[in-house]
Amino acid sequence: MKDAPTAPTLDVWIDGDCSLCRRSESWCTIRDRNQRLRFRNIHEARGDELPRSREAMLGSVHLRLPNGSIATGFDAWRRILHELPGWRWVAAAARLPLLNRLGSQIYGLVARNRRRLSGSEGSPLIHRHGGSKRPIAGDRGHLDVEIEIDRSELGRREEQPPPVGGRSGLDEHDPLRSGEPNLSDPS
Repeated sequence: MKDAPTAPTLDVWIDGDCSLCRRSESWCTIRDRNQRLRFRNIHEARGDELPRSREAMLGSVHLRLPNGSIATGFDAWRRILHELPGWRWVAAAARLPLLNRLGSQIYGLVARNRRRLSGSEGSPLIHRHGGSKRPIAGDRGHLDVEIEIDRSELGRREEQPPPVGGRSGLDEHDPLRSGEPNLSDPS
């Protein structure tokens, strides 16, 4: 009895210095039960291994198809999703004209700003100074991410003067804590 022919592995070329790209790789690898995708770091490849110049490839993801042609950007992601069990419907929907146009524009925006979005360039989305990385365990529906905690800020609170009337903070008579409505509040 002959073994069933295996489908060729598709090379996915990413910017391995980009944390958003590496998280995308992790997300795909978890879902790639058929092991159809082989992620390659553009920076670690020899020049003759790359389908295009290194500089040309750094702007977006590249996928080498079985026939040798190259898909880039959103087109590459659509094909990647097509290879992932349970995600083919997303790839099919992304072929609809409106979603294709919108997806290409969003991909371009994210690709141009990927280092800032992932915190590689002092992004305002991620606080980066003197912190320590804490991994958050992901599940099959979420990406694994890292959060930086700035330990110098922990435990440091500015002292607030007690409010008028002497009460400070919530106590057992506070309607917010007890769940009772505050009937004396005129609002």
